[in-house]
Amino acid sequence: IISSFRLVHLSPKTVDVSLVPLDAGSQSKLQSQGDKLNQIYKRIGVTFNVTKDPVLDISSVVSGDTIDSEDAELMSTYSPQQQQINTLYKGTGARYVLFVTDKKSSTGQKGYMRLNGQFGYVYNNAQGKTGAHELGHGVFKLEHPLKAYGTTQSATSTAGLPDSCQG
Repeated sequence: IISSFRLVHLSPKTVDVSLVPLDAGSQSKLQSQGDKLNQIYKRIGVTFNVTKDPVLDISSVVSGDTIDSEDAELMSTYSPQQQQINTLYKGTGARYVLFVTDKKSSTGQKGYMRLNGQFGYVYNNAQGKTGAHELGHGVFKLEHPLKAYGTTQSATSTAGLPDSCQG
């Protein structure tokens, strides 16, 4: 019997991320989002230094219960409303930011982060692991397999990530 294998060395990596609630109700979701980040990524040697920030007041930018979001298929930019929210955040530029909110996305997404982006969004209908999925787009520049490989959604397994992520 002949076999082969591929040995891959993964160097440990530490990533700084701030979890920022956009409304008072979202503060209770920060712990589960942070726990899931490290639970999912520790398998590949990635540790997240999670900071929980106070509520960011976005009332000057968003009225109602919906945040305008960009198309999850493109993942190339933020909507004008997301850009305004990103600008409101005054944290350090050296870390990734996940905005967690009880608001809905205008596109029905569970989350959104542009490829190689610094800012991500976790919306009201998201699962605990959505933040980990979105950081995959920002930190590791990962595209959805449906787009990158031309596969159908039913042909892929999301192995611990939200159903096709919806963002």
